[in-house]
Amino acid sequence: MVINELVYIHGYNHQPELSFLEFPNQTKTIEHCETVVVSPYGFDVDLYKRDLMVFLNDGRKLIIDASTEIIGKLTIDFILGLEDSSLITVYANTYELEFENDINSIRTKGGNLIFLPFFIKYMDQYKPMYSDKEIKHKDYLFLSGKSKPPRTSMVGLLSHHNLIGNGHVSFFGDGVTNNKSNFFYDKTSDYLNEVGITESQKIKIKDGLSKLPKKLVLDVNNLTHGISHTRYYNGDYYRVVDFVIVVESDVSEGLHFITEKTMKCIQQDKKFILLASKGSLTNLKHEVKEHLNLDITHLTDWCDTSYDEIGNMWDRLDKIINIIEDKIPN
Repeated sequence: MVINELVYIHGYNHQPELSFLEFPNQTKTIEHCETVVVSPYGFDVDLYKRDLMVFLNDGRKLIIDASTEIIGKLTIDFILGLEDSSLITVYANTYELEFENDINSIRTKGGNLIFLPFFIKYMDQYKPMYSDKEIKHKDYLFLSGKSKPPRTSMVGLLSHHNLIGNGHVSFFGDGVTNNKSNFFYDKTSDYLNEVGITESQKIKIKDGLSKLPKKLVLDVNNLTHGISHTRYYNGDYYRVVDFVIVVESDVSEGLHFITEKTMKCIQQDKKFILLASKGSLTNLKHEVKEHLNLDITHLTDWCDTSYDEIGNMWDRLDKIINIIEDKIPN
């Protein structure tokens, strides 16, 4: 999405991989513009917020570029603290339902909140790269990314059910311990503290993880910020599997947040099964049709999709494991 007004970028370099917005008209000095573009990542720092208040008190407009994110509580709280929100424009994918009243309050006070499924609408910004490397065909691909509890649990259950060998799987384990960077701090054991997980599931996940090395690698050894956010990706593995397992970035109930993890499957015309919040698959099909005019039912309805209507995430995960087990030949 191109924003043509003259802007000043404050506090961080505007990196294309961290935004779906383009600002072709930029000035290097704030004195020459009326609009300041700011990051959503600094609202936990008082000095950052004081800077923004100076801009607002000078009558400058703020664009908060959260186009690759969900609008967060700290951002919402900052805007709510303003008597007049009319100088604020936020670009974000969506918001959590618990903030519905806050979103309405911001709009009542003049705030311009623009919510779009940016990852869907701008799918073509992701570019697959291919090589001549020979890769063995397997049933599925699972790129787990950061070791968030639902992803760790998926890996553990796949291993418990002896399905890891059927897929190309990447799993990076304990954040900084295994990955030699400060990109993420998630621990493999975080799933043990999740609300709703049953003791039976804990036992199965622990058993599955115990059979695996500390991390599983495919084309990269460490998950870094650059690798996680680049718009270029390895397309080779998509071509040598029958389907992809996707565990989305945020599976919070009532939140439909689809990222490149899902959209790469659509771009590759590859069947997938999606662990996200309840109803996300149905919502995804609607939004892809609306924004891209694509019917993706051949990629989603190749298997039983009743998992999408299961309210409890842990029950939904078990159902997906059962579907995968049924779809893989003995």
